[in-house]
Order: sequence, then structure tokens, then C-alpha cells
Amino acid sequence: MDSFAIKETVAGKTVDCNWFYRSGTYAGGKVETRTRTTETNGRTKVTTTEYETVNIRGTDGKIFSVVKDGTANIPQDTLITVFYYETKDKYCPMAFYVHDTERLNYLGQTEWKKAKSAALKRGLAASLWGSLMNGANYISSLGAAIATPFLIKLHLFDLNDYVMWGVGIAMLFVYVPLFSLVTDRLGGTIRADQPLEALLKQQMFAQAEKIEKGMTRHQQNSNELAFAGAGLAEGGIIDGAVGNTDNDGFKPMM
Repeated sequence: MDSFAIKETVAGKTVDCNWFYRSGTYAGGKVETRTRTTETNGRTKVTTTEYETVNIRGTDGKIFSVVKDGTANIPQDTLITVFYYETKDKYCPMAFYVHDTERLNYLGQTEWKKAKSAALKRGLAASLWGSLMNGANYISSLGAAIATPFLIKLHLFDLNDYVMWGVGIAMLFVYVPLFSLVTDRLGGTIRADQPLEALLKQQMFAQAEKIEKGMTRHQQNSNELAFAGAGLAEGGIIDGAVGNTDNDGFKPMM
């Protein structure tokens, strides 16, 4: 398993971690469905979701697999790189990159959320606390957004219902980032979430590009060696080395 380091600061949060990757050739897959039945107020609801097992043949010839929520359109025999994060000395897959289509596929929202927490080195307790602070932000912002048009109507001037709805929705987009200045300092991650996701995606794309360049150099070197070997076998000229192919004037020693 190869690795690469990520060291950045996004929205006041420090990212300092190693991510891991493994490449191989797509070796087929299998799409299956999960069915979940729930009953609410006497009504039965059936939810069906798809997931795909993606098989990859590594450079050692062995098959390894990852499971993705939903399906991925993967060409046959394409190069795939799987990215992992580390937690408690365990490698956990969270995304894979299909080189032919240049597409990054997340295995699922749960895995991706855990990967972002691992990048910030946040344990279970810190993650739960961060979710609590984010929830407090949204609840406070919603309450303030609902209260604002009523206060305007009560103390300033009359508003019709449509204007009140418009003011409330607009203020919600104001209060969430405003309150996050406080909740993020207390452990929330609202301001850091989007920049963190953009950083991690950029790092995976950059690593995939390095892998492709390395594969290209390896293929070029292999082709040059094969060409050199073929030339020597035929007694030709390779890089200035002359093979004796002209027998004119050749006299055996007596």
C-alpha cells in the first residue's frame, strides 16, 4: 500500500494526515439491490437501493474488491486507483478513481464523512460533538430566521405573508455562516466542510495524475527495453552499438 501526505489549513482547521492508495485493472463487478420495508401509521413503504461490488486485479495478480452505493459505469480493463484513510491501524476505502473516464467515485456518504473526520484527526467523541455544534447552528439559525420577519412586522412596518417568507429564507442564509463563527470555534465544522472536501478531492486527482505519469514512464521504459532486446537479437544497431551483420570479406581463422 503506497501513501501520500496531506498538510494544509482550511478555515482554521488543520489537515495533517497520510492517505493511502492501491491501483489495479478493473476485473468486473456485480450489481445487487437492498430492500428495506418500513411501516408508518399503518402505511407500508418499500425502499430499494442499488450497490455495486467492484473487483480490481492488483499488480500482484490478486483480486481485491470495494463496494459502492449506487452503480458506476466502468470500462473493461481500465486502470482504477482506490483511496483509503487510516483509523486505528486499519485501512478503510472511501473512494476510487477511474483513469479512463477521469471520474472520482465515492463509495458512500458515510465513508466519505468518516474520511473527512480522519483527515482532521477527529475521533468519535470529537465528531459527535462537532455534529452537535453544527446542529445547534442550524436550529439557532432557523429560529432566528423565523423570528426576524415577525419582529420587523411588529416593530417596523407591516409585511404580507409572501414577503415574510422571503425575508425568513434570505435571513437563514445570513445566520448560518454568521453563527458558524461561534459554533466552529466550539468544535463545529460548517465553515470548513466545503473547503476541506475541495482540498481532499484535489489531492486525490493530483495523486491519480502522478500514478498515470508513472505508468506511462514505466510503459515507455518497457518498450525501449523490448526494442533494444529485439535489435540485439537481430544483430542490428542500438544506440551506437554496431552488430556484425555484414559478412563480406570475412575470412575464418586457419
